[in-house]
Amino acid sequence: MTSTTPKEVLIAVRELISDPKRWTQNAYARKGQDKFSMSVHPESKEATCWCMTGAIIKVCDDSSMEAQVIDLLQESMTGPIPGVMLIAIFNDNHTHDEVMALFDKVIGNMDLTLLQKMLKWTSGKWLSLLNLLPNR
Repeated sequence: MTSTTPKEVLIAVRELISDPKRWTQNAYARKGQDKFSMSVHPESKEATCWCMTGAIIKVCDDSSMEAQVIDLLQESMTGPIPGVMLIAIFNDNHTHDEVMALFDKVIGNMDLTLLQKMLKWTSGKWLSLLNLLPNR
C-alpha cells in the first residue's frame, strides 16, 4: 500500500485488523486464527491475522512512515509511565475492542488537531482583517 500520510496508514491498519479474526496477540502475524497458529512474517501471503505492529509493517511501504505511526500510537497510550508503553505490550495485554478504541482515539485526535490549526489560522486572519477596519 502506498499511503501518503500517517492518518491514511492508521486508517488502513485499523481496517486490516478491525475484524477480531484478523487480529492476533503475541506474534506479528499468524497463519491461522488462534493463538496457537504458526507465526509468519507480517508481509507473508500466508498471514491471516496481525498484531498492531505486524499490521503497520504490512501496510507501510517505508520504515520512516512506520516509525511515525508507531510514535503517534505510543504518544496516546498510558502505562506505568504515561506515553511509555510499547505497542506490543499494549496489543498483547488488551482486548480487541481496546485496540480499536486506541486507533479511533489517535485518528480522532489527528482530526481535532487539524481543526484546531484551521480555526487558529482562520481566527488569526479575521483578527488581521478587523485591525484593517477604520475606527468609527
